[in-house]
Order: sequence, then structure tokens, then C-alpha cells
Amino acid sequence: MLSIPWYVVIFESIPEAFLVLVMGFALFRIRIDTKHAMIIAVLSAFSTYLIRLAPIVFGVHSLIAAAVMIILTVVIARIDVGSATLAILGGIVILAILQSLMAPTLFNLASVQFSDVSDRPWLNILFFIPQAVVMIIIYITVLRNDWYLYDLSQKGKNRA
Repeated sequence: MLSIPWYVVIFESIPEAFLVLVMGFALFRIRIDTKHAMIIAVLSAFSTYLIRLAPIVFGVHSLIAAAVMIILTVVIARIDVGSATLAILGGIVILAILQSLMAPTLFNLASVQFSDVSDRPWLNILFFIPQAVVMIIIYITVLRNDWYLYDLSQKGKNRA
């Protein structure tokens, strides 16, 4: 698996993990404390950095990273496993859809191939910016219009 430099962890992985968390929890109408979400995002991003160093089959690192994020959410935010799993997978699905829709256009506009990203890791950050902007717009729209996929607000309530 391709490793990523520290600056990609800080400028892409942490914000991406944060957006996955807040988007996913908004989609299931579960409140997560912003401080908890940031702590989980930072720990998750650094875990992902370490996971990517491991010699594992492509794609498996994503499953492990999702599991780590779920575990961190259960432990830190004290949200039940089922609700945390649904919310995080929901956030990941939104991110994956955005990436699959936007990445081909971004690669085309920048006249680069996917293989160029390993030689120029800063492209990860550059390509993440428009995806993050769209995800933030979607997140704000979800909150303002009180849209959700399923209301887990009572089930997913903090156990604190």
C-alpha cells in the first residue's frame, strides 16, 4: 500500500475523517460533540497513516480504517456500536460518491493520472479541497433542512 506523507494526514486525512463523522451522524440525526468528532478524526487519521504502511491488500486498509473509526467513536463519544457503525458508513458512502463523481473530472482538469498521486502526494490535498467544499455544502443543507436517512437520535444518544 502507498504510504502518505505527514502533511497529507494533516491537510486531507484529518478534515476528511471529521467530515465523514459529522456528515454521517447528521444523516442519522445523532448529535456528536464537535470536540469528540475532532479527537476521533485526528486519531483516526493517524491510525489510517499507520494502516497504510502495512503490507495489506488494497482496499482492506479502508475496512480497517472504518473499523478503527467506529471503535474510537464508541469509546470516545460513547455512542452505541450500531448507531456509530451506521453513521460512519453513511458518511463514508457520501464521501465515496463524491470522490467517484469528482475525481475523474479533477484528474482530467489537472491532466494527471492516478499513478501521479504517489509521486506528487500534494495532489491528494488539492483534489480534496473541492470535494470538501461540496461535502460541507451538503452537510449544511442537511442540517438546515433537517434531512436525515433514519432518526437514530434516541437510540444513538450519548450514554454519558
